[in-house]
Amino acid sequence: MPAGLDWRNQLRLVCEGAVIPKSFSGRVTQQGNPADVMRVADSAASISQEETAQVLGGVSAVDLCSKLNEMSAESIGEVGEVLAFMPRLESLRLTGSRLDTPEKAQALLPALTAMTGLQELYLEDCGIGIGWLEPLLPALMGMQQLQMLMLDDNRLRARGAKALLPLLSQAKQIELLGLESNAIGAEGMTALAPALRDLPRVRALYLTGNNLGSAGTTQLAPVLMRMPLLEDLYLAGNALGAEELEVLMPALLQMTALREFLVDAEPEELLSHRGQEVPPAVAEQGGGCDGWLLLLQMLGQEHLTAQLQTLRRDVLGVAQRTAS
Repeated sequence: MPAGLDWRNQLRLVCEGAVIPKSFSGRVTQQGNPADVMRVADSAASISQEETAQVLGGVSAVDLCSKLNEMSAESIGEVGEVLAFMPRLESLRLTGSRLDTPEKAQALLPALTAMTGLQELYLEDCGIGIGWLEPLLPALMGMQQLQMLMLDDNRLRARGAKALLPLLSQAKQIELLGLESNAIGAEGMTALAPALRDLPRVRALYLTGNNLGSAGTTQLAPVLMRMPLLEDLYLAGNALGAEELEVLMPALLQMTALREFLVDAEPEELLSHRGQEVPPAVAEQGGGCDGWLLLLQMLGQEHLTAQLQTLRRDVLGVAQRTAS
């Protein structure tokens, strides 16, 4: 085992993050004994590599939020060496750690490449741009069990969105995808749309603050039609008005599990665009998510009623023609 002071510092950092992991989804539970984990950190200079591997091998989640800030690429590489002792890792949280250079990305590459069983990866606000993303894509693509990928508040832009296409094209098991505040725009959404359409298990899609506009909405609409299981859909900060919401409405009406729907526009804007009055029950909700959810429920019932009436007329028409 390396016995240098820096390496021991990184070992303690990772061990502290493994004692009380935070799993956003609640699916990942702590494995291993926290007391044993910290004993490894306290005895770094004398403990054997075999015992370290035995203890840390039971850890399933590590929280390193903002812990890698101002670290050199060399120190980040040492963190990666510690993580390599955790082959059963299912959840890794790096939120707020400024891994904003290709060198720092390369330093983590060996550890991430070995995390083939990872289910949750949190990379929000890590300063990720195209230079960071491209070196790590092969490692991300090797995570065949990845169910949650959080890339909010980074610098992907349209080029980064395009770079994600190979990853998302094969990640059929993704359930939560966070791309908020990445300025991907209509161009980025156009690039992502083919892959997103083939992610049928997605339950949460976070796209706030990407300036999709009308052109991006046109690309998003068929994507949402293929995501009937969506529970959370965040679209604020995308310049979506009544016309854009009309484009999305067929998809929204089929999302019977929707529980969070965030847009800048209020229900009144859509109804005014249609020349309709705001139902009192919707007005009582005061707009926002609750108002939208109630309105979508009401519109969905109207849509279903209209479909049933059309079906009834068609059946009666067939019966009459058959009888005659």
